[in-house]
Amino acid sequence: MKCRICDAVCEPVFSGRIRRIHTATYNLCGRCGLLQIEDPFGLSEAYADAINLEDTGILQRNLSLARITTLLLAEHYSQAGNTWTMQVGMEFSLA
Repeated sequence: MKCRICDAVCEPVFSGRIRRIHTATYNLCGRCGLLQIEDPFGLSEAYADAINLEDTGILQRNLSLARITTLLLAEHYSQAGNTWTMQVGMEFSLA
């Protein structure tokens, strides 16, 4: 399997259960350290009811976590001497 980030070869490291239903093999990239499964499955099932209408802080949490993730990735890649490109588009409306 190829890494989705750097296109290097990934090696299987362990298998696990996802949502107590599906079994997946997790693959680790030796170059950038990405841990991924081959085919993400069950996403429509997992996110069918992911947003609770009473959750008024979901947007703020997601924006904060996006900033933190960006900083962590930038720090990791600057230390590793690698380069990466990220394009982020955020669009939302308050009705």
